[in-house]
Amino acid sequence: MKKPKSWWQWILVYPTLVTSLLFGSSEVLRFVKAGGNAPMHQTLFAIEQKEAWERNADCLIETEMHEATNPSNIKVGVRVCPKTGDVQIQGYVPGETLAVFRWIPLSRLLNPTNQAVAEFGLMNSATASDSFADFQTGQVICQRWLQQGILLQRVYWAPTNSCFDNVINTFTGVMVSSTPAPCSSRC
Repeated sequence: MKKPKSWWQWILVYPTLVTSLLFGSSEVLRFVKAGGNAPMHQTLFAIEQKEAWERNADCLIETEMHEATNPSNIKVGVRVCPKTGDVQIQGYVPGETLAVFRWIPLSRLLNPTNQAVAEFGLMNSATASDSFADFQTGQVICQRWLQQGILLQRVYWAPTNSCFDNVINTFTGVMVSSTPAPCSSRC
């Protein structure tokens, strides 16, 4: 850097440069913390989701997912974790083979200005229905981290008496893959 030529460089340019570096770097740090697994503008959401997956790891094995299918054939599952009060929602859109998962932390549910369910992004009020039917249960029997932000869950599916290995990106909540697996409690 060159030596400032006038007083205005000291007062305007350098403080502005320092401020932009400090505040701009916080977003970059969040992006790095999210492992680059989410778009830059969604890093806070991605980190919140990953922390919820980690905080509720025991709940996923101990608590069943309750599913329902609405008249538009959208399948929605809900799991409430008793220790934290956090709620996990999963959704299957017709024609899609992989699920989308979202966590709604209890603290966000208790915030009256929160629109956490709207963030789920699978259905709008015109699609949603009050008359859900066909409840099914998927039970996580084991899980392990494959890498940062990538979780493997083995799920027992009672209606078909079969198991699947679901690989989930915990930053985005998107199921990366789902493959048939043996119904063993060892992942």
